[in-house]
Amino acid sequence: MGTTQPLPPQPIVPQNPVETGLPHVSEALTFGGGQLLNYLPVSCVCVSNACKPTITTKSPIVGVVDPSGNQHGSGTFSGTFGQLLFTWMIDPASDVADDSLLIETDYWQLQFQDIVQANQGTTLTESVVSGLTTATAETFSKSLGAKVNGELDAITGELSEALSQSFSRTITISSQQTVSRSTAITAQSFSQIIGLYQLMQSFQVIPGANLTQFIAQLNKNMDKGSQMCAVGTCLHSAPTTSVIFPAQSYLWVTGHDTQTSLTSKRAIMSAANAADLVKSSLQVQAD
Repeated sequence: MGTTQPLPPQPIVPQNPVETGLPHVSEALTFGGGQLLNYLPVSCVCVSNACKPTITTKSPIVGVVDPSGNQHGSGTFSGTFGQLLFTWMIDPASDVADDSLLIETDYWQLQFQDIVQANQGTTLTESVVSGLTTATAETFSKSLGAKVNGELDAITGELSEALSQSFSRTITISSQQTVSRSTAITAQSFSQIIGLYQLMQSFQVIPGANLTQFIAQLNKNMDKGSQMCAVGTCLHSAPTTSVIFPAQSYLWVTGHDTQTSLTSKRAIMSAANAADLVKSSLQVQAD
């Protein structure tokens, strides 16, 4: 633990970026093989007009987490169509979970772009939001199977520690903040397009064959015609979707239509994420 991860490739600027615009996202960089956290999360959603199941848990399910983040060994849950009733907590050391894993996918996402006309110089400033609110941090942790309680700083600290241990390298999850990023644009004899990119870190549990079979059995037990559905309660379980963390790393990209050389400023990065940028066809300048 303590090592830093490389950053994803810089966005590939098209041949005529002033005309076509900059790409919305860059190519992604994926880190696989992360160990599961405190439990393997599987969401359970109501798929009938109304649901009110009474749930009792047994191995490999070690509990359930309700939408408010409270953990239960058993209980009665109610909701209407499309609502998340609870999240199953599956023992990460069980046979059901042993072929599932946690992955991280990083990419640059365009937050802002503007065209600077020929023979004009300017300074562009854009406000960018990074980090998580208390509500999104709680959702983030539940979707990854992390047991976290308390204030926002405590939640982000526990998430950072859990993810760092899982991937054996430093991952920092921060609370939400808004920062302004500026770049000076030197006047040129041609029009230029300027874009500000932010690093996005996406985390997702990838289900293995054992978990897929287990979920299929859960759904069979709660599908139409089952005893539970006969009283108007149909449930559907599925692996949790990916959760995205907007990181505190940014990249200014400049392109133009008249020359082949494109420039990009070095990303503004936290120390934990500092690494050499992939230069590809872009020249990287010190910020």
